[in-house]
Amino acid sequence: MNKSIIVNMREFEEMKDSIAYWKRGHGVIEKAMNKAYAGDWQDAPMPLTGEEASLWLRAQGEAYQHALEMMGVPSTFTKEG
Repeated sequence: MNKSIIVNMREFEEMKDSIAYWKRGHGVIEKAMNKAYAGDWQDAPMPLTGEEASLWLRAQGEAYQHALEMMGVPSTFTKEG
């Protein structure tokens, strides 16, 4: 087998692994973001309640949103940005 073909096959396998890793990370972050945006104040750290818990959850959701934007997830970009 040609040496360049072997190298290309190796690069292809590495790229497949990278894509799989990205997809897993994307899924984890998206689930966490959706949970934060759902706004159950009981998910906020103690002793935050009420408005403090809501603020915490919004900030957490925005942080996850930013992480997805940094990953380049197309659905996270708005037409304005």
